[in-house]
Amino acid sequence: MASRSRARLPKRPNTRLLNCLRAQGRSTTWFCRQMHVNRSTLWRVEQGLIAPPSDWYQRAAAVLGVNVDEVSPESDHSKRVAAMTAETAADVPDEDVAA
Repeated sequence: MASRSRARLPKRPNTRLLNCLRAQGRSTTWFCRQMHVNRSTLWRVEQGLIAPPSDWYQRAAAVLGVNVDEVSPESDHSKRVAAMTAETAADVPDEDVAA
């Protein structure tokens, strides 16, 4: 009998949502009830298989009583982009910047 191997999914971005749930002693079942979603939906979002609704992280933060930065994967990325943009702007000589 041939063995079946599952294709591995690429590493997903860490949303830190599950870590926040654990830190508060909350279960995924509790969280899903509060968010009005199935546990399979949470799993798919966390695995990167589906895109979350646009307000997902705002709602999650409100349910958990934390800042959006604590559950959203975009927060780290946005901070890095903002920092890189600021560094790039500082490297551009004044005469090259259009008035």
